[in-house]
Amino acid sequence: MSRSARWLRVLAFVALAPAALADPQLKVKPGRWEVQVTLRSPGSGDEQTRDVTLCIDEAGIAPQALVSAKDGCTVSDVRIEDAEMRWKVVCANQGEKLRGNGRLSSRDDTIKGKLSLRTVVGGQSVDIEQRWEGKWVSPGD
Repeated sequence: MSRSARWLRVLAFVALAPAALADPQLKVKPGRWEVQVTLRSPGSGDEQTRDVTLCIDEAGIAPQALVSAKDGCTVSDVRIEDAEMRWKVVCANQGEKLRGNGRLSSRDDTIKGKLSLRTVVGGQSVDIEQRWEGKWVSPGD
């Protein structure tokens, strides 16, 4: 299995769960959301898509809910301006390291975001991208 394919498996469809954290959180409409998550490695052509449902409370959503700490990912430099949140992320797994940044925006009943990561494999840069597109479905359960 190629290293980019392995990273796709590692990062595939991270938790996407609201986080009750002290870090900044993007305010979104509270309730149940349906989110389509697409993970791809442009260089390899690998692409995976999955639909997930999550409940977001009044506190909002933090970037830690969009990256997986169990896969060695840490978030820093979180900034929220208007209805958009941006952050940096570093992931370390099995001796490899990915660096990148993410963004998530909210408008009315929709959220949209992207996480762009880069690693070096065999001296060559490998890009991995995860996109989120979601819509509000109903008030929380």
